[in-house]
Amino acid sequence: MLTINITWEYFLGIFGTLIALAYYANGRLTRIETNFDWLADTVRDLSVRVENISAKAFDINSPISLTSTGEQLLRDSGLKSYIDRHKDDLTAQLRARAPFDLYTVQESAFRLFDRMALDKAFARNLNKFAYRNGASTDLLRRVGAIYLRDIAVAPN
Repeated sequence: MLTINITWEYFLGIFGTLIALAYYANGRLTRIETNFDWLADTVRDLSVRVENISAKAFDINSPISLTSTGEQLLRDSGLKSYIDRHKDDLTAQLRARAPFDLYTVQESAFRLFDRMALDKAFARNLNKFAYRNGASTDLLRRVGAIYLRDIAVAPN
């Protein structure tokens, strides 16, 4: 039989250390969880670029611009009229996110459209359009983001 005698001071020291380690580890894991947004953005960007190879919705040369196919997707999906209706709010959100240099505005427009919650009815119609046309909503959102970027950087 093995008996271990631990005084209460020693026990409180061990217990306090375990609590401190758990608190520290929790903080570290929380930071790791929240820092995976960059990975999701990178994967989304890659999948949109791959899909665009066959869809040819936008030209990837700098500056990225919509092709005639992209403009048709923009109109037919309803994104153009949606963006035009919400233009003031969307451009205000975009300007709040980015200083006015063209590259940052473009990246901010992409992120805004990637994360933006669309009206439920419009989102449902966009999903139906994407399904009928064999396109992803990510590609359609990118097309909308390019259109929004063009609006935001256009001279008044």
